[in-house]
Amino acid sequence: MQIINRLIDCGVRPEMEEFKAERKRTYNRVSLVLLGTYLLTFIMGVIISSPFLSIIVAVSFGLGLLSFYFCSKDRMILSRAALTVSPWIVLTGLSIYFGKGSGAAFALFTTAILWFIIFNRLKSIIVIEVLNSAVFVANLYIQEFHVPMFTGDEFIVDCLQIFIVLASIFVVMIVMVMFKRNSYKFLSMVRNQKVEIEERQSEIEASIRYAKNIQASLMPSEETIASIIKDYFILFKPKEEVSGDMYWVGEQDERTFIVLGDCTGHGIPGAMISILGLASIDHFFTKKKINSPAMFLEELNEEFRLKLSQSNLNDGIDMSVVMFDSATKKWSFSGANNCLVTVSEDVYTILRGDKKPIGLNSRHTDPYSNMHVEVAKGDSIYLFSDGYRDQFGGERGKKFGFKPFKRLLQKNASLKFEERMPHLIEEFNKWKGCQEQIDDVSVIGIKLS
Repeated sequence: MQIINRLIDCGVRPEMEEFKAERKRTYNRVSLVLLGTYLLTFIMGVIISSPFLSIIVAVSFGLGLLSFYFCSKDRMILSRAALTVSPWIVLTGLSIYFGKGSGAAFALFTTAILWFIIFNRLKSIIVIEVLNSAVFVANLYIQEFHVPMFTGDEFIVDCLQIFIVLASIFVVMIVMVMFKRNSYKFLSMVRNQKVEIEERQSEIEASIRYAKNIQASLMPSEETIASIIKDYFILFKPKEEVSGDMYWVGEQDERTFIVLGDCTGHGIPGAMISILGLASIDHFFTKKKINSPAMFLEELNEEFRLKLSQSNLNDGIDMSVVMFDSATKKWSFSGANNCLVTVSEDVYTILRGDKKPIGLNSRHTDPYSNMHVEVAKGDSIYLFSDGYRDQFGGERGKKFGFKPFKRLLQKNASLKFEERMPHLIEEFNKWKGCQEQIDDVSVIGIKLS
């Protein structure tokens, strides 16, 4: 029994996935059943004193054992070839020896069922079934035109025919039972894995929702922003549940800061960086007096780098910071690898920040630059991440592009303020079409009053 179990587990490795392991076990069980029939046929050859038949069956039995050897070495092509050829040799030998009375043709007809179970690739099944049909036709020809070698009692031939037919039916029944049993086992495994996957999916979704709530709690609420800025909109369209983009608004003394950041990546990794960035802002902004956008970026960069100094992460944040000083009525801007667009009537202006992102991946040591923003009443200011302009779409599936995006902002500024964000969303969806959103999309628009 131990030998049989070892043969059934031949070629099965502990690290092998369960589906593949069960397929190998099923294959090995089929091989064992065929070896059993060869053994009985060999005994019959010995009883009737037929060296020819005994040799033919011994060769097939050896091929059957060889299939186990190849299986143990994971050479399944050779293993299946050895197992497939072995019944053809036995049944052709029976046709040569006994003629029509051997029942070999019926057996070849039933073996066609086995190949559907042993082989799992459509091309392999077609090739084997064609070869099996060729062997079947060859056996019919041998039985019809070849003089049988056996000249003994016809009763033995009749018994042999009954034995071959019953053995063929038995083999097919056993294999079908094993196949059905494994099918139920596979179905049970699939159901269990489905339940496990659904449970894990539910846990992951709950974790993502919780992370989304954490991220949202660190960003200012609409009520907070509305109490600071009169006319504004925030288009915030994450690629997934959580976002690698972030925005923040805060007041200190007579200065108002409006911030938009684009962290490395999107989804959960990007959200983790954004949460770290937002926490860093809250930490230094309440402790230090910030008098310019450049100082804001310097403090954030120092805080952020400090938090990542003990890790090997090389992530960062592209950021735009605009500040309004109510004492001087002046606007100023500083950018970390990001820019700002202002629109005045039909003229738009781009203020480009320093090519120095927030984080450990920055190689520049120069301080961030402050830029004065030339705007007047009725003008518009836009901060944005790169998600909108990098979106693929249109008839040719290309990126939206920076220049078309600037023209869109210019057109957007001529609309009534309540129409601006819906217009940007409509144009984005129209451009994207059926394409997948590739990144988080964020745009902050401010109308000066």
